[in-house]
Amino acid sequence: MSAEGMVPAWRRCLPTALLAMALNGCAVLESKLCRDAEPAAKATRLAADMLLYYAQLGDLSDRDLDWEHMLLAAEPLSPEVRVRLAMVLDQAGGGDFERALVLLDPVLTSDRAEAVELRPFARLLAGHYRGYQRNAAVADRLGQEIGKLNQQVRGAQMRAEMLQQKLDALAEIERSLPIRPAVTGRQ
Repeated sequence: MSAEGMVPAWRRCLPTALLAMALNGCAVLESKLCRDAEPAAKATRLAADMLLYYAQLGDLSDRDLDWEHMLLAAEPLSPEVRVRLAMVLDQAGGGDFERALVLLDPVLTSDRAEAVELRPFARLLAGHYRGYQRNAAVADRLGQEIGKLNQQVRGAQMRAEMLQQKLDALAEIERSLPIRPAVTGRQ
């Protein structure tokens, strides 16, 4: 009897079975990686599309922005339409950040697949819009402070002019007084 005949059948199949399991494991791992990569690739494409749309909005005139706003407002408010409307409001005449944030809020809180894909981009926009609002509030406060300081400067200038007029009047009075002879010391 040969040595090969003494090895149980299961041991002869073991290398083949291990190879089959390893290859199957690679296939399962590869398909899992592909499934995980697919949403990321889709989200990346969506973000790239949104960035391109935002860049194109910057080239539009106010009239074209109004037209774009009107077209988007006529569509159902899907998460993508909400994000696009928020971007239009950002670009339109000084930016209506309050309304843009109201539009983005459902995208940030929804569990719908489309909203989840747009959430990172919507979060980025919302962060920028809140920053714009903070900056606008600071600019308003600084404008008020500058207004108050300008009032104080005008008041100080008026007081300085009044004091100068008083000094000039006193100098005129002094010049109009008769010159008194110099008093000589006692003898």
